[in-house]
Amino acid sequence: MKLTRKIFLCISLLVLFGTSANDFSNTVASDSLPVYQEDTSKINFKRLSIAGGITVFSYSYVYYYMKTQAWWKENPVDFHFDQGRDKVYALGQDKIGHFFVGHVLSERMATLMHWSGIEKNKAYIYGAMWSSLTQFVVEVKDGYAPTYGFSWRDAGWGSLGAVLPILKTKSKFFANSNFKFSYYPRDFGPIIDPIKRKRNATWHDDYINQTYWFSFNLKNNFSVLKTTKLPNWLNLAVGVSLDQETDGFGKGNREVLLSLDVDLKKLLKPKKIFWKSVVNTFEYIKFPAPAIQFGKNVPFKAYPLYF
Repeated sequence: MKLTRKIFLCISLLVLFGTSANDFSNTVASDSLPVYQEDTSKINFKRLSIAGGITVFSYSYVYYYMKTQAWWKENPVDFHFDQGRDKVYALGQDKIGHFFVGHVLSERMATLMHWSGIEKNKAYIYGAMWSSLTQFVVEVKDGYAPTYGFSWRDAGWGSLGAVLPILKTKSKFFANSNFKFSYYPRDFGPIIDPIKRKRNATWHDDYINQTYWFSFNLKNNFSVLKTTKLPNWLNLAVGVSLDQETDGFGKGNREVLLSLDVDLKKLLKPKKIFWKSVVNTFEYIKFPAPAIQFGKNVPFKAYPLYF
């Protein structure tokens, strides 16, 4: 739940520093891109100042948006915890969203820190800590919002996502995988807001029309496929979404999807930092591809293209 401020934060950070942490990682993947920067123990204070400015700007923008356009503009109440509403609101889909945002923010912060001269492994750890702290502080702020409350579940899932970039440096499978997002507004619209009791959520809270994907490379992850003619940029993606029965009060069904996907880094092989930044920014987005849908109480369906 309450994913708006994190989505906006990630967009700001992605635009400002899109180079993936994998680009400077000595990953266990055999065909990963070259190391982004050699590890040194010397801090580059000029770059550190730029990184600090980017961070301050991004966080200031998100805070301004939340105070003027979203629920933080409501009159605050006494601090309180969520009373269980977030367990049923989006059937756990919002928790996957928090995981996704925790992963992105952790990776982006690690990139900035390493670029500033912080040793690679420390940068990953600091990035994860920063992402977790950010989400904890946001939850504290939500604890004063009249229609929300502090949620340990939201903070916890975000912190789990913050660890994923570290796993990418330790595991070949995770190094050749990515967590992605897609969104397409279908006719049945967003879930019912539990407070206003009407379908009025905007795209960042429209969990019915969001899909979160775990995309993994086929040739690099499965040795039996290494000698085949499959392109090395071909991925298989497993996605989760919600059906139109979801009402914000616990009703609804989870949809599971299987789809083909593309590893843009392996397909485009960018060399220059700018193009690496562009490619790695879009690596968080699942592009339309053929897919099949299934699940409990969900009809089997094949899509020529699923968005």
